[in-house]
Amino acid sequence: MSYQEGEFLGDITAVMEFPSSDAAHAWESSAQYQAIVKVRTQNTTSPFVIIDGVPE
Repeated sequence: MSYQEGEFLGDITAVMEFPSSDAAHAWESSAQYQAIVKVRTQNTTSPFVIIDGVPE
């Protein structure tokens, strides 16, 4: 597990699935995410966590 932003509070969880950890990190670094990340972090209290190998 890799905390990218914030502190886990456990109230609400949103899950996004990526084909690999590298793909998740690429999305995090993408211009599209970087364009909205400030809005998200200024208006919410939420962590961003990448977890490897969660079985289906």
